[in-house]
Amino acid sequence: MLKRTGFTLVELMISLSLSAVGIVMTASIIASTSNRLFNLDQVMRLQNELNIIASILYKDIQNMEYDGVVIERLISPSIGPSPFDDSIEISQATGETENSCITFASDLNGDGLLTTESPNEYRGYRLRNGAIEVRQNARGCNENGWQDLTSTDSVIIEYIAFTTSFSDAIPIANKVITITISASLPNYVNITRHLEIQVVTNNA
Repeated sequence: MLKRTGFTLVELMISLSLSAVGIVMTASIIASTSNRLFNLDQVMRLQNELNIIASILYKDIQNMEYDGVVIERLISPSIGPSPFDDSIEISQATGETENSCITFASDLNGDGLLTTESPNEYRGYRLRNGAIEVRQNARGCNENGWQDLTSTDSVIIEYIAFTTSFSDAIPIANKVITITISASLPNYVNITRHLEIQVVTNNA
């Protein structure tokens, strides 16, 4: 008597069903992994954008109210008071969140004179329509004419705030500026990052 080999129709259908389930599960795992990798890539991209922004703000704000001839002013009071002292102001543009604009002055060329010519020594940053803008000349927080630092095509600044305090960790009570930023990616508003940095200024 011949021995039967191969699959019956029922066995074949079961085998095909199991194979289909395996394919679906594998595809689901691949899709899930791909989605996680995509999200991770977007998070890293956003974090990199925030790190660049934070670095720019840190370097500029660290030198706020710097005066290149402060020693000369102490030796010779007749030179007059520094135009950079107490130049910091924190407010906001109309319609923006509280404390989202900071303006100050810094002696970028070290000559002790506050000018709007190159280099522009009236410094500042503000939130405006989802972007961080850089102060131009001596414009106030509510004036037009600021220049974009960030672009809403690459990152949306949801929130930024500046607060000021004083450091007790060093002999001279230097100002400490705390910067809080929240941002998201255009078209991916569910991907957000939050950053807070403290800047100890170089000048009392």
